[in-house]
Amino acid sequence: MIWSIAMITYREPTPPGVELLVRSKVLAIKESNQPGMGKASVEVEVSLYEPMLPDTPMKLLVQATGVFKRLGALRAM
Repeated sequence: MIWSIAMITYREPTPPGVELLVRSKVLAIKESNQPGMGKASVEVEVSLYEPMLPDTPMKLLVQATGVFKRLGALRAM
């Protein structure tokens, strides 16, 4: 799979030396078995958070949406 399309929104700089939380969600999976049609693709949303104090919401630093597409056959090396 290769990352073919991406939209990235940077909301705040990432602080150095701080543990971050990455969350991802699959938005769509598309696959066509018909000859001549497009190959399989997966649309994913990824968010990067900075955990804050307990009982406070996490701070969203970066949010991205992208599409991964399969190129060619998958082979074991």
